[in-house]
Amino acid sequence: MDHSALPHNTFAATTLSGNAINAVSIAAVRPPIGALTQVLPNLSVPKLKRHSPLADLVFGSAAGFTSKLVEHPFDTIKVRLQTQPVTAPGIPPLFSGPMDCLSKTVKAEGATALYRGIAPPVIGSMAEHAVLFSAYVGFKPYVHALAGKTTRDEYSISELAACGALAGAFASLVLTPLELIKCKQQVQAEATGSLAVLFNTLRKDGLRGMFRGHAGTFLRETAGGAAWFGLYEAACNHFVSTSPTPRTRSDLTASELMAAGSLAGIGYNTALFPADVIKSIQQTEEEIRARTGVRARGVRVGFWEVAGNLY
Repeated sequence: MDHSALPHNTFAATTLSGNAINAVSIAAVRPPIGALTQVLPNLSVPKLKRHSPLADLVFGSAAGFTSKLVEHPFDTIKVRLQTQPVTAPGIPPLFSGPMDCLSKTVKAEGATALYRGIAPPVIGSMAEHAVLFSAYVGFKPYVHALAGKTTRDEYSISELAACGALAGAFASLVLTPLELIKCKQQVQAEATGSLAVLFNTLRKDGLRGMFRGHAGTFLRETAGGAAWFGLYEAACNHFVSTSPTPRTRSDLTASELMAAGSLAGIGYNTALFPADVIKSIQQTEEEIRARTGVRARGVRVGFWEVAGNLY
């Protein structure tokens, strides 16, 4: 998930807001919300202000595309560090740290290796935004109603964090296959196209193979979504409440929004980082064996087995 397309006004607007990408993606959140209305038929659900779906989609996708270009080299280094095999006692690891990994990667494979695997997240950012922000805004009125509040009551940070967690859970369904292809490409000794990785995975493991590592993605996105949206909203509220002159959220400056987004990104990435490590190991064991000749940690076993072996 990229952290650039954060909601600007929680109640009235998101980067991809209320009716965000309605024509493209609202179907992604209708089934769970529809089920919820059957279970809770007497809830009074507030309506959210509508915004242009096309504008939200275009701006959110542009922001997501830009962020992928900036963050992908860092992500490549992260994945390579996460998946390097454990060495015997007394033998140094393949990479001693981020800078060592960066230096060795560029020296051996060129700077373009840092952008290996960028196609899936760039192409998938639109689908990711569609599910994430539609689910986030779609769940808000129901979480609000479950808390016993009406349209006149403001959303609490805990309610917004809960919506972020629910949105992250649904986004993980889209992200797992994209992350699998991306991670496999990032650790390969020789560059392979995204479609080649996709078809090879389907041929060997079927559709189920595309969701290897989903437990880790689910945990990361659920906790990360709660931290991301919760911290962003809390930071924006802080800037408004501490302003020397009366302001609303729409009056926040670009620097204040960037600061809030940065805090949200830190929260997202640190909330359940160990789950991301386990996910990366699960998704790349075949490539690590091919690259190093060393059996990867937790080969083709479940989430908890990998966690135990890694520990």
